Amino acid sequence: MKIPKLLIIIFIFVFLFRLYFTLQTNYFSDDSSYSFIRSLDYTKENTGPMNYDGFSYGGKPVLVSLILPYILWLFSL
Repeated sequence: MKIPKLLIIIFIFVFLFRLYFTLQTNYFSDDSSYSFIRSLDYTKENTGPMNYDGFSYGGKPVLVSLILPYILWLFSL
């Protein structure tokens, strides 16, 4: 099965478009930046997402996007 080149070009364009707007979010400049950076550091150390934050007041489950920390982890290598 042969994939048309136009389909590959559209896929790459959409991926880069979404990546650009995802990285424009305010994760690093608002009140949730500390928790996001902790999640990113945890992903870099353990190669897995942080599901539970024990340093939070009383501990809490963490619900974050699983794709963005891995994309930033790839760029941080």
